[in-house]
Amino acid sequence: MNMTSRSITPATVQAPKMLKSPRKFVSLVTMVLVALSIQSCSQDKASIKKEMIELDRVYIPTLMYTRQEDTNKSREAITKLQIIWEKFNSNNSRDYPDSAWRNTFVHVGGLFARADGLLNTSNDFKAAHEALEEVSVILGEMRTSYELKLFSDYLTDFRRPMEAIVLSVKGLNAETLTDSTVLSLQAITTEAQALWAIVDTLSLDTTLYEVTTIEHKRLKKWIVEESALLKELNEALHADDKSEVIRLALQIKLLFAKTYTFFGGFAGAEVESAH
Repeated sequence: MNMTSRSITPATVQAPKMLKSPRKFVSLVTMVLVALSIQSCSQDKASIKKEMIELDRVYIPTLMYTRQEDTNKSREAITKLQIIWEKFNSNNSRDYPDSAWRNTFVHVGGLFARADGLLNTSNDFKAAHEALEEVSVILGEMRTSYELKLFSDYLTDFRRPMEAIVLSVKGLNAETLTDSTVLSLQAITTEAQALWAIVDTLSLDTTLYEVTTIEHKRLKKWIVEESALLKELNEALHADDKSEVIRLALQIKLLFAKTYTFFGGFAGAEVESAH
């Protein structure tokens, strides 16, 4: 699929016989062409999003398996990812006639190749995982710019403050969690709540994502639970309940992982066992 290769010429439009004025005819042709162009663009965007969703179903498991440092599953997943990426790249890298679009494909392809090399030559899971994580940010920015944003991109937006929350309490206890860190966490949690509130309002196209009613209910349940956890964390921070702050911060990441990996085809149990 290549949007630049699709063109519509005036020859495809039949002029109504009742129009005698050339100006009226040209105006009508122009209006029809614009309408057809908008319709074609809309259809093309839907097709691209569909392929991106399919890419996520292979990309997200690869991200998860490298996080788990599972050698066999990581290598198998990166091989599948490279195959689907080559197809996606061939189908879509020239859909928009600007360098930013094409450069993103080159960048992402390079990161996938780097992760592949790291997994198959040195088993460097950490570096491979970091390369793969960068892809979600790059693709998210591209999709946002071209009005192709996916549900998973809104989760990626949330991941940055979520990770900051977790790292702030990692390895600490109520005695070692400082007051200055608590103050910092209050600001970060407020940002995280605002971003998750956006997720909470999203409507999932179950047909586009090929999600069953039961699966959709499970996803919505996790989203509501995450909202409640963030609220509890904010309250614990302002109550200076440091033990509760640490407990809730770690739970927030687990629920996020369930929600994010849902778009990689996981039901939740696999994610729980990995943390």
